[in-house]
Amino acid sequence: MNGRVDVRRAWTRVDKLKALPPQIEFSFHLSEQEVASASDAFGVNWRRCLVPGLVASALSAVGVIVIIAVQPNWWGIDAADWLGMGFGLTAGSLVIASSGKWVTALRRWIVLRQYRRTPTAQGATTYRIYDGHVEVISDLGSAQIRWEGFLKAQEKSGYLVLYTSPILGQIIPLKHLASSDASRLRELVRERIKSPPVRSFWRRG
Repeated sequence: MNGRVDVRRAWTRVDKLKALPPQIEFSFHLSEQEVASASDAFGVNWRRCLVPGLVASALSAVGVIVIIAVQPNWWGIDAADWLGMGFGLTAGSLVIASSGKWVTALRRWIVLRQYRRTPTAQGATTYRIYDGHVEVISDLGSAQIRWEGFLKAQEKSGYLVLYTSPILGQIIPLKHLASSDASRLRELVRERIKSPPVRSFWRRG
C-alpha cells in the first residue's frame, strides 16, 4: 500500500513540474562543426605538452653530444648503450611535445564518430529549463533531468556543457540563445550545479 502511495506522490510531483512554464526555452540543431569546436575547446591543451617536451628533448640532445664527446663508461655501461638511451629519451621527449596535437585530433575523431552514430543528434533539440529540472526534447523522444543529475558544468569558447557523467554531457552552443537567456542559464547553472569541475593537467585553463 505504501508503495502505491509513493508512486502516486511521485506522479503528482511530475504532473506539477509539467504544469509549470519553463524559465528558458530554446532550440537548435547541433552541427558537426559545433561538435568539433566544442571538442577542441574542452580537449587537451597542447601547449602544456609542447614546452616540457621541447625542454626535455633539448636536454637529451645535449646529453647525446656529451656522450659522443666523452665516450663514458659509467657504472659499467659503455658509451654505445648510453648513446642509445640518449637517442631514446630525445625521441620520447619529441613524442611528448607533439602529443597534445595528435591527442586532440584523436579526441575530435572519436567525438564526431559518436555524433554521427547517435540518431537523436541528427535533428533539432529543444531545451526547456525549469527551476528544478531540465527537459531535453528531440524528434525521437524526451528526457527530464533534475539538476541533481548533473555532475558539473563547464563553459568555454561559447559552449556550455552540462555533464551527466565524468566524460559525457549536453553541449549547448550559447550563440543560439538570446543574451538575456544565456545570462539566466548561467545563473541557474551556478545555483543548481554545486560540484565544481575537477581540474586536470589535460584540460585547458
